[in-house]
Amino acid sequence: IDASQALCVGPGLGTEEEGRGTLDCVLRSQGRAALLLDADALNLIALGHGPSLKDIGAVRDVVLTPHPGEMSRLTGLDTSSVTTHRPDVALGFAKETMCTVLLKGMPSLVATPGSRLYVDTVGSSDLAAAGMGDVLSGVIAAFLAQGSLPPEAASLGLHTSGRATARTGLGVSLTPEDVVEAMPEALREEGDGDTELDFPFLLFDQDPAR
Repeated sequence: IDASQALCVGPGLGTEEEGRGTLDCVLRSQGRAALLLDADALNLIALGHGPSLKDIGAVRDVVLTPHPGEMSRLTGLDTSSVTTHRPDVALGFAKETMCTVLLKGMPSLVATPGSRLYVDTVGSSDLAAAGMGDVLSGVIAAFLAQGSLPPEAASLGLHTSGRATARTGLGVSLTPEDVVEAMPEALREEGDGDTELDFPFLLFDQDPAR
């Protein structure tokens, strides 16, 4: 673990003793590896297991990838409030924890501790199928391991996963394995580069107060 460039923990982890021990091992690691927390890692932290996200975010680069239910548990807000005020909830939690927050949904949002909000424009409801979140976490962690900063890694992960989904053309019959197989083609895609934004695949980047 200490020799890794990035760590991803949560998918398939479980909340029993073995899962708690694995999470402890990751959070106690002495390296500076970027960290992605998803699924049961978030559920365990919401239950008070381990250090707070604010303490974790203060010492390393962190990406959190909650769906609205997990965000509800993390913030103490009811799920309805999370879904109704998604930009504000994501931005507020990113600032509070010093972590990049990818709040899943339609569309998925990437909020940064510096109060920037990125909105995914290529995702679809097909990505809500079981196991798709695990693929997304793996793709984001791969970008982190290659040196991308958390906001870029989360945004790139969303974009390439969405493009891979579109390239399959499978619609509701899509499986996580299909997305993985289409990922190389999605990564080879090139746009015209004509944009004033940091990321050409993002449409909206503005202070929500405006």
